[in-house]
Amino acid sequence: MKNHYDFVTGEEYGELPLLGAINLAVETYRGEHVFSHSKHIEIFKANPNSFFFAMDTLTKKVVGCIVAIPVKDDFFNRTISPDFNEDELSKDVIASSKSPGVRKLYFCSITCDQKSSDRVRILSGLMRKFISFYGERLLEGCKVTEVSAMAVSAAGAHLCEMMGLTKISEHQDGHSVYKLSNLSKKIYDNHLTNVQKNVVLRDVIRRTRTGAA
Repeated sequence: MKNHYDFVTGEEYGELPLLGAINLAVETYRGEHVFSHSKHIEIFKANPNSFFFAMDTLTKKVVGCIVAIPVKDDFFNRTISPDFNEDELSKDVIASSKSPGVRKLYFCSITCDQKSSDRVRILSGLMRKFISFYGERLLEGCKVTEVSAMAVSAAGAHLCEMMGLTKISEHQDGHSVYKLSNLSKKIYDNHLTNVQKNVVLRDVIRRTRTGAA
């Protein structure tokens, strides 16, 4: 039987999946720093739409998650600094996803159940939800102009490049720092077809399974 998934924002579903999302992050990032439960709660309360969940409709378990945090303009440059520490992300630097105006995002993580054979579907569904959410915000006058991310693996770097981000520097921990300008142009215009996205995602999964990540 084919699994079915709901792709929802934190605002739509609530904070119940957070613990499962933390477990996915621990499993995915293999010893890299992962936000504590209290930090997840702090970010969620500041802006629940920082979280995009893939929920298995049968088990009600979270099987994938994107954490993409809108940050205030005066904090954004910290996220691309070589000494940036994600623990600096707090309620004081998190912005709204909804009110009109320019927004900047720190794309913190994308995770998926490592044991699932449905990882392409899950990751594709999460990306579609993320893009459609900010597409709707754009129609409401909320435009994301810049996105930053830090790739801690080859698979993460591949995903950043799939999204149109460009490597701009190295973090002091050896990770790659990425940035995208004009999200509306590069993602909303859908410069990658769904077929191309699935090919890239399958390659990311292959890299992870063979230890390249």
